[in-house]
Amino acid sequence: MHLKRLVRSEWFWLVLTSAGLRLPTLGREALWYDETFTAWISARLNWHDFWRAVAGDVHPPLWYMIEALVVRTLGTSEFALRLPSAVFSIIGTLMLWRLARSIGFAQRTAFAAGLLSAVLPAGIYYGQEARVYALLSVFVLLSVQAAIQRRWIWFAIGCIGTVYCHNLGVFYVAALGMAVLWHERRRPLRAIAPAIALMSVVGAWSPWAAVMIGQAQAIGEAFWMPPLSVGGALEPLATMTIGWRIPADMTMHAYAAAFGATLVGVIASRRWLRTRQGVIIIATAFGAPLMVAAASVVWRSVYLPRAFLPSALLLMLAWAYALMHLARPNRAALGVILIPMLSIGVASHFLGKQRFDWRAWLQPIHQQWQAGDLIFYPNIHTAVNVQPYLHKPYVLRQYASDLNQSLSNATRAAMGFTEGTLEDALAHSKRLWLVFNTNLMAHRDELALLKRMAREARLVKRTTDNLATLTIWLYETPKAAERH
Repeated sequence: MHLKRLVRSEWFWLVLTSAGLRLPTLGREALWYDETFTAWISARLNWHDFWRAVAGDVHPPLWYMIEALVVRTLGTSEFALRLPSAVFSIIGTLMLWRLARSIGFAQRTAFAAGLLSAVLPAGIYYGQEARVYALLSVFVLLSVQAAIQRRWIWFAIGCIGTVYCHNLGVFYVAALGMAVLWHERRRPLRAIAPAIALMSVVGAWSPWAAVMIGQAQAIGEAFWMPPLSVGGALEPLATMTIGWRIPADMTMHAYAAAFGATLVGVIASRRWLRTRQGVIIIATAFGAPLMVAAASVVWRSVYLPRAFLPSALLLMLAWAYALMHLARPNRAALGVILIPMLSIGVASHFLGKQRFDWRAWLQPIHQQWQAGDLIFYPNIHTAVNVQPYLHKPYVLRQYASDLNQSLSNATRAAMGFTEGTLEDALAHSKRLWLVFNTNLMAHRDELALLKRMAREARLVKRTTDNLATLTIWLYETPKAAERH
């Protein structure tokens, strides 16, 4: 009887679907730059240097704290590093389903919203990435549900978690807080409790606010994000739903499907969107991105599409409502558009272009490594990407440029790079491996170094991956050549 009841439970099928799309392939792909950075500061640094590195980064500490505990318990494999994201992504699916039920959705409609969240290609992607976005979604959904149910202690907890997950979480809290207070404007006594909750959030966040200001100054005049454009502002509506791994010739189809489904969903949901619950949801889903876009226009570009994963999940409420409540021909038409595009997005996630596999690419170094060898990295980007997979003695080129300003000086110091010149590396090695990742942000000094090595070293491996060229050179010092 218990087994039958379990199989009939909606939450069981949502968990099964969500976990089935995230867990089996969790460790299949190699880590990419942001993930290797997470692995570096979570696994390699003591707690003192950990806090120095986090303070110099552009994100709050909560995610790095979780990862630091995970790697000390489960190790530093890709599976272990990504497991928290998968778990939080599964929890987010259940939370969206419960949110749909709490705002009065029928059982089938609520299940459709949860199922859309479970199979959402962007949700699967960020449920398999060792970064904060699945956890951010959980805290935003918690804040929204608590606000709707007027559970102000949980509201404060959700908002505090949001701002300590991601610096852009401040915009979610601001949009949500304004929606709550605006709706209670005619009943001042009802506004007291949410106002106190918001003040407690400000109080809990204030110690980090000073650090965040320092982080904003650290990224200073340059940051890797381009200036915001109209197309860039609309991008998250497609990439955070249908996903960004779809074939290039399907891009416009994905945009049309995402925009169309959202427009139809908002129109179909217009009645409940005018309620208190709807105002809170729409303010969080659209208000936060609009506020970030405004900040990007008047200050500097901080419009990070993947930070709007919580907004995309909330849109699933409107998509599900339209799929369940439109007239039958319109439902069928919407399904004909959405189901194939979501299927293509999911298939592209698993079968399309994967993250660059550093593990296979670095095999020549592992196979040919000899005593007295040393690795030389001309730039920080390559060192952060590669070193967690090599664990070999290395030297990072002293004063290596970081034109996209991905790491502040404080974080670089805390990470404890072994720095030196090419001459130092040659003097202290029998053979020198030059591992080089050139891209659009490569400095001319790095390119000049590569040109010099091309004359004096043996090319071991070269790979072109999108706009980047990855190269391994092997340089034997004159003393080693004489011995041979």
